[in-house]
Amino acid sequence: MARKNYKGRCLEAAFDAACSLAVDGGQVFIVHGWRDCSPTWLFHAWCEFQDQAIDLTAQEAQISRKVYYREMGITEERLRRYPLSEYARLMTEKGDYGPFDKMLFSMGNVSLQDPLKKE
Repeated sequence: MARKNYKGRCLEAAFDAACSLAVDGGQVFIVHGWRDCSPTWLFHAWCEFQDQAIDLTAQEAQISRKVYYREMGITEERLRRYPLSEYARLMTEKGDYGPFDKMLFSMGNVSLQDPLKKE
């Protein structure tokens, strides 16, 4: 079966990955964060399960979270991690996939400055 094309739809991809992993048991998270792609910062979303990052928009869909963060330029202070149950509640309340932290992600999908150093 061919893999679904999520190009440009990381929020949907993260939710779909989390839902498919939820049946295996264990805590599943959907993560929204900023990628350091110097000189710009890019918003991105992915799923985490145990010590793995699952990104259906990437060539290699499942990878060690530590390696994923290093390769993608992600840091803990520039992300928000939601358990799937909380994420589903927020989706229902807001009517979309997010992002839900309007302070951290107020700059849109691309920023020329570090999101933690907003003026």
